[in-house]
Amino acid sequence: MEEFDELMPTPDEEGRLELSHRAWLAVDEVVWTMGLEITALSLAYNRLAHISPELGDLKLLRELDCSCNKLQALPQRIGALRQLRKLKCNGNALEHLPDELGQCRQLEEIICSENKLLNLPRSLGTCKKLKVLLAQNNSLAMVPPTLADVAKTIEQLNLAGNSRLDMIPKKIRGDTDLILWVLRLHRANEVESQYVLGCIDILEGLSRGATERHRALRLELKKVDEDRLELLRNLPSGIDKVIVVFEYLFKKGKAGKCVIS
Repeated sequence: MEEFDELMPTPDEEGRLELSHRAWLAVDEVVWTMGLEITALSLAYNRLAHISPELGDLKLLRELDCSCNKLQALPQRIGALRQLRKLKCNGNALEHLPDELGQCRQLEEIICSENKLLNLPRSLGTCKKLKVLLAQNNSLAMVPPTLADVAKTIEQLNLAGNSRLDMIPKKIRGDTDLILWVLRLHRANEVESQYVLGCIDILEGLSRGATERHRALRLELKKVDEDRLELLRNLPSGIDKVIVVFEYLFKKGKAGKCVIS
């Protein structure tokens, strides 16, 4: 591992800390102790393969640039950066973005192009201030329809260079308006499908309830028949038995029959 600089830079008056082009394999741990100082952090153009979960301790961080490294993942604790506005992570080897990114409700810009992304988190649909999402030249096979939920704020959406993205026609993968139109269609279909599946669950629940009540009624009738047979076995003999049986059959004939098949 490269040795860290003897004199570690400190954030400037605006809270910006520039740590790019240092050939670092890991971030100096002292950076994570500046949670009340850093508002913008640049780690670009290093050789980082990992960023510590302590990134989440930078509570005031508004901009994070970790582009052009060797990152294969971002820490889940990135969701703790509630002030984060801008994330640049392009030029890495990322296959996924953490779902916790959706907890960064102030996010306005995500640049994640030139990675190996297979998908984008559905939680991005909760980032109501998202304006820019650049995800070109990845391996995306799908884009979450939930992005349609923030269509009113998105100004630039680029998905070009994702050859597996069949849900978006190739010719429009760089056209923000047309991409959002397609996503709205997918989102409407998804909502309708969820409604239908919900109705099916309700009907299945009612069916199970009816089946259970039917089973309970059959058991109850079986118990009545058993009690009746036990009563007949214990009837007195002779003319008294004939009278009791006659009265039972007479009352049964008036009451009618109840048969459960």
